[in-house]
Amino acid sequence: MEEIARELFPGVRLTTIRTDRFPRACFSVHLLRPLRAADASRNALLMPVLRRGTRTLPDKVRIDAALTGLGGASLEPVLGQMGDTLSIGFRASFPENGETSPGADPLTGIIGLCGEMLLDPATRGGLLREDYVREEGQALHDRIGRAYSDPRSRAVLRTRQRMFAGEPYGVCPLGEAAEALRVRYQPLTKFYREVLRTSPVELFYCGSAAHGRVEEAVRRAFMTLPGGGSRLLPEPEMPKSGGELRRVTEETDAEGETLTLGFRCRRSGPADDPALAVFHALFGGGEESRLRRNVQGKLQGCDWADSCVDRFQGVMLVSAGIGAGSGEEAEKDILAELRELAEGRIAAEELDAARKNVAAAYLRALDEPTALCDFRLEQNLLGYGGDLQQYAALAAEVSPEDVMRIAANMSPELVCLLRGRTEDRVSEAFAEV
Repeated sequence: MEEIARELFPGVRLTTIRTDRFPRACFSVHLLRPLRAADASRNALLMPVLRRGTRTLPDKVRIDAALTGLGGASLEPVLGQMGDTLSIGFRASFPENGETSPGADPLTGIIGLCGEMLLDPATRGGLLREDYVREEGQALHDRIGRAYSDPRSRAVLRTRQRMFAGEPYGVCPLGEAAEALRVRYQPLTKFYREVLRTSPVELFYCGSAAHGRVEEAVRRAFMTLPGGGSRLLPEPEMPKSGGELRRVTEETDAEGETLTLGFRCRRSGPADDPALAVFHALFGGGEESRLRRNVQGKLQGCDWADSCVDRFQGVMLVSAGIGAGSGEEAEKDILAELRELAEGRIAAEELDAARKNVAAAYLRALDEPTALCDFRLEQNLLGYGGDLQQYAALAAEVSPEDVMRIAANMSPELVCLLRGRTEDRVSEAFAEV
C-alpha cells in the first residue's frame, strides 16, 4: 500500500492510497466548514441539492443512468462531524475493471462527475433550482424529526446542546427542523458560492490507479474551483465550561426516561487515541462493556446503557434508557463503574479482550476503502501522521495504568434527565393550565 498527499491548489489537497486489494475503488470530496448555528441547515442541505443534478445531467434519472454506465458506480452526499468541524461533500464507489458503457473510464468518469456536480450544478437563471431546494429542505426537516424521535439520538443531541450551550459543539450538525424549511434558493446559491471560495478541500482516492493518473483527472475536473478566498478554518474555541456539575431535567412526549451524563476528557493528543479507544471498549463502547453488563444487565427497567466518545473534542456521553424514577440509581451505577476503572480494578482477561477488539477494529478498516479514506481525513485534520497499523500496535500494548489515567481524567459536567410524560404528569400539566 502506497500513500501520497499533495497540495494541488492553495487549500486543496489530494491524497491517493494505492492498493490492488479491493474490487471497487473509492473517491471522495470533502469541503471543511466550521460548525455554526447560523450555517448548520445550509451546510446540511447544500450537497443533497447539488446531488440532484448537473448542467449536463439535470435530474436524478440521468445521473443514475450515467452511474450505471460506469459499471454500477454509486455517488452520494456526505455530512460528517469532527469536533467543531463539518465535512460536506460526496463519496463515490466504483469498479475499476468490469462491465461499463463503450468507451467509459470509471476513474475519470467518476472524478469528472464529482467535479461537475460540485462546480456546475443544475440551475435556473444562474441560481440553484427552487424545486430541488424546497424538496431537499423537506427531506432534511423529516430527517431531523426522526433523529429527535429516537430516544438515544435525542438524549445525545439535547445533552450536547445543554452541555455546550454557546459553543460550536452544542450545535446540531443537521441544524433545526424549522430552519430547514425556511432555506430559500437565492440565499443558498450565495452561500454555495462562498463555500466554494473559502472552504479547505480534501480529496481522497483509494484504488489501484497510479497517483499521476488520479492527479491528472482531479486537476481537470476541479480546475474551475474559484480562488480569491482564504481556505482556512477558524482557530478552535477554548472550552467555556469546566466548573461544577450541573443537572437538568426536561419533559418529553416520549415514553420512558433517558439519563445522559456528559464528560470532558483531558488527554495528551492523537497518540493517546488507542488508549482512549481501549478504555471506551471496557467502559461503554463494546458488547461486553461494563455499562452493558453491570448497568443495563442489572438495573431493573434499563433498556440500554452505552457511551460514545469524540476524540476530536475530548468528550464522552453516557446514556441509558431507564425506568421511571430510577435516574439516581442509574447515575450512581454509571459513576461506580468509571471509578473502578480509575482505581485499576480491571481483570487481566477483560483488558486483554478489549485490547484485541480495538486492535482488530483498526485493522478491519484496512479492508474498507472508505474507512481508509475517512481515517486519513481525520488524521489530516488532527495534523497527525499515525496510521492504522501503528494504532493497532499501540492498542495491543495499552496498560492498566493507561486505562486508569484516561478514566481518572473523565470529568463529569452535566447530568441530563429526559422524562417521558406519564399519565400522572399529563394530568398535572392540565391541572396547572
